[in-house]
Amino acid sequence: MKRTLALLLACALLLGGLFGCGKKQEAAQAPAPTATAVPLSSVTEIYTSITGLDPEMTVLSGEGVEVPLALYCYYQIYNASLLEYRVYTYAETNPELKGIMGTDGYLNWDAPFGGYDTLREYLNRQTEDTVRHYMALEALARENGLTLTEEDRQALEQERQELVSSLGSEEAFQGYIAEMGLSRANYDRISAYGHWFDKLYALVSTPGNPLYAGPEELDDYGLFTDHIYLTKLELSGYTPLSDEAIAAKKAKAEALAQEIAAAADPAAAFAALAEANSEDPYRKDNPEGYTFAPGTMNTAYETAAKALRPGQVSGVVEGETGFYIILRKALTDKLKADPEALAALQEDYLSDLVVARAVQMEVTVAPELKDLDAVEVYSAYVRLMNGQP
Repeated sequence: MKRTLALLLACALLLGGLFGCGKKQEAAQAPAPTATAVPLSSVTEIYTSITGLDPEMTVLSGEGVEVPLALYCYYQIYNASLLEYRVYTYAETNPELKGIMGTDGYLNWDAPFGGYDTLREYLNRQTEDTVRHYMALEALARENGLTLTEEDRQALEQERQELVSSLGSEEAFQGYIAEMGLSRANYDRISAYGHWFDKLYALVSTPGNPLYAGPEELDDYGLFTDHIYLTKLELSGYTPLSDEAIAAKKAKAEALAQEIAAAADPAAAFAALAEANSEDPYRKDNPEGYTFAPGTMNTAYETAAKALRPGQVSGVVEGETGFYIILRKALTDKLKADPEALAALQEDYLSDLVVARAVQMEVTVAPELKDLDAVEVYSAYVRLMNGQP
């Protein structure tokens, strides 16, 4: 029987992810490294075994940032295992995910998925996007003159020591990262990404810095809205209501919108009707409304909100899960009065800045990379870890 490869990354290593065996596995806590079926000395050269290439060769480069083959392969395996874990976790409640599970319990990598021709294509695209994202983060840090201080290095070493302690020994740590095909240099590089983000965030959030984005700068970026929401779903189980019930909700939303439009003070009428009629389950926690970054809300909602001026109320906006009546509010005033909302939006702003930079980066791709299919790398990795040919 196949053994579970539960190489769960520590918090310092991105978000963590469960490495499966290509087939459904039970979720597991992060264990000490498993006893691999190949000698440890071979595991440290894992990507040579899989690809026949030098793991240190540069496969992507741009703006002074170089990515070696070993790090690229690691991200292929990371994305494949994380995707596999999510499929088996959410397949029962998500028809699209259930549709890519093969009858033998393995994922059907050649099934259509998420607007892509195949799940395989999606995975390869995700890997490239992940790598470019971290390349962009490094590039932004460099061009803004950021470096790791001695204090940063001590913090990184403290984080590593905590992982060593959880695994039991330095030897266990070395085996742990070796099974993921990570050299110590690549482990340190991945661990540092959080520090680069924090340093860039300090520039975004501190006046006088070139990346600073204060309340006025963020006014063209985010939105501050309140809304009346009438759902199309049965909230206890998130199942669709009947067509008759949905039609009744739409009629009610239209009546509320007409009442607000006819009021002498639409904003005041909106507030009273929202309190009495909105079915938003999070309204009690957000009595003033929501600040949000682009792409956070559904497309219909965001498009309608952007078309309003502060103080204006929309008509009925139909989203996938319900009907909205939207009040746009003054974002700059909100951010000046609410430091937590400002900090959250600045963090979103930086994340989107990194994504935009990743898209814009001019990257040179090694010819060998075009044949490096993520599914094939992941499958070969699983076989190697299980001592299979």
